[in-house]
Amino acid sequence: MNHSKLLLNNHLTGLFALLLCVACDGDNHPPPAPDDQLPFVGKWQVEAAMEDGLLVSAWQGLELEIEQLETNGGAFHFYESPDTLVWPLSGTWVMDDTTRIVRNDDITMMVGFTGETKLNTVFFVDRGQVEIACPEYPCSADPAGTWSFTFSSVL
Repeated sequence: MNHSKLLLNNHLTGLFALLLCVACDGDNHPPPAPDDQLPFVGKWQVEAAMEDGLLVSAWQGLELEIEQLETNGGAFHFYESPDTLVWPLSGTWVMDDTTRIVRNDDITMMVGFTGETKLNTVFFVDRGQVEIACPEYPCSADPAGTWSFTFSSVL
């Protein structure tokens, strides 16, 4: 191989490597177009939280922000969480199908709407997913059970 072909080959290899690095940078995904934004993305305020059908007032009024960072996933942020075993302060999520999202703590949540401004979620916290110290059941610190949250849109 002559010197000019070797130099051209090195430049093309370097350019390809640079383009590959830029294309694979996981932190620079553009946000989805507004038409692709999922309906539960936004800021929400807890209207009601229930564990096994019983109202848990500690959640009432707390705010949740859901961001869409990819077509089928994103991040969430609770500004406060009375129980991070039920819902962590922050994490990520991916769409499982049109009515289910999976949080990064392996909780699968059913999502639905009442009108345009009410978000409803239902999920189950399995006793095997949490480690707590309780001498006997029922335990007031035991988050295991079926949880349902009703949120209002924060404009």
